[in-house]
Amino acid sequence: MPSRSPRDDDHPSDNTATDVLPGGRGPTAVDAWLKGVGLRDLRPARYIRELLRDVLSVPEPVSPTMSLAEQFRKMPPRRAAERRAKAVRANPEYDADPRDQATPKAMLALLVRIRTADGVSAAVRSTLVPMMERTETGSRRIRGRLPAGTIVGDKTGTLAGTANDAGYVTLPGGKGCIALAVFVKGSGAPPAARETAIADIARLVYDYYLLSTPTKPE
Repeated sequence: MPSRSPRDDDHPSDNTATDVLPGGRGPTAVDAWLKGVGLRDLRPARYIRELLRDVLSVPEPVSPTMSLAEQFRKMPPRRAAERRAKAVRANPEYDADPRDQATPKAMLALLVRIRTADGVSAAVRSTLVPMMERTETGSRRIRGRLPAGTIVGDKTGTLAGTANDAGYVTLPGGKGCIALAVFVKGSGAPPAARETAIADIARLVYDYYLLSTPTKPE
C-alpha cells in the first residue's frame, strides 16, 4: 500500500492527518506553541479522534488501532444512526466545554501570522497556504458565493450544530488577500443553512474590500 503524508490528506479533509501533523507530540505541544506566540484563545486539548468520541458518546475502542469509522461499522445500525444524528444537531454541552474551542478573532490572528510568516517560517507558510488552496471541502461555505475562479485557501470544521470556515481569499486586480474566519455555533438550522450563512458573510466581505481597495498600478 502506498504511503501517505499529511499533504495527501488535506484535500478531502482528513481527521487522521490533523492528529498526525503535530509530529506525535500531541495537542499539548500545539497549545504550548500557540501560547508562546501570544494566541491564547485557541485551545486545543484533545486529539480529533478523542474529541469526536467524547461528543458522539462513542467508547474507547477495544484496539488502539481501530478507527472511529470502523467502530461505526461494527455498531448496531440504530445506534450508529443515533450517533450520526448527534454529529449534526446542536449540543449545548459541547458548546459550553472550554476545551478545543477558539474565537474567530484568535483564528484570524493565526491566519495572519501564517500568511505573513510571523512566528512561523517561510517554509511552513509556503507549505500550508498551497495545501489550503487545494482543499476540496466547504464548496458551499467561503467559496459558495464568490465569483468563479476566485483563489481561496481554507480549512473547514463541522460538528454538532457548528459549521466553520477559515482561510484566505485573493482579490482580483492585485488588490491583495483577505484573511477570513466565520464560525456558526449552536445552530438549530439545517446544515445547508449554516453553510449559506458563511457564504453570505464571505461575499459581503469580498464585495466590501473589492470596492474599497484601489487597484494596484501596473
